Amino acid sequence: MYIKKLGLWLKLIPGYLNTLRKLLFISAIVIIVFPADANTEISVEGWGMFSTLMIPIFAPITFFVLLLDTIMAKIVMGEYEGKQQDKYKSIVILDLILAGGIFVAWYPYFATIMSSG
Repeated sequence: MYIKKLGLWLKLIPGYLNTLRKLLFISAIVIIVFPADANTEISVEGWGMFSTLMIPIFAPITFFVLLLDTIMAKIVMGEYEGKQQDKYKSIVILDLILAGGIFVAWYPYFATIMSSG
């Protein structure tokens, strides 16, 4: 049973996910891997702008898009049975894991920003 579920998870990555969902998951992973430090000065040019300006802007947006994707996958999941339903269950779980990862990685940053302002 667990091997079947693991096989479904591995199949989800290359073929079952559409392009937009793949891009959403990749951007969520990038946002989790590169959390910003609240005490870092903002850079408005060069590669520093990516980590100090762009990622902090896209972190909350991606978080809420993942939650919206969770709701939409739950709605669509009701229309299917069998493997299709398992696919959407896996998508919901992956959405929630990535949203939780963004929350955990970025909570210290936004807590510091909100308390110092």
